[in-house]
Amino acid sequence: MNEIELIVDTLRETFDGRAWHGPSLMDVVSGVDKTQAIARPIGTRHTIWEIVDHCSFWMKAVTNALHGERMPDIESTEDWPKM
Repeated sequence: MNEIELIVDTLRETFDGRAWHGPSLMDVVSGVDKTQAIARPIGTRHTIWEIVDHCSFWMKAVTNALHGERMPDIESTEDWPKM
């Protein structure tokens, strides 16, 4: 396994696998239902759904960049998409 493959594998495991630091993001939210995921209990703070989408977007963007693709603009609407 080369260095890029190791980084990509570590990112994937952090999101949805056997992460080195404990439960992966998907493990943490596995018991959350749709109502909980879209709830906005604290003013304008991001919902669980938005945070997972954001993490997924950047995990894919970094993985693609490691394979030679261009990184998306930080101001991309895909960074924090509307629900």
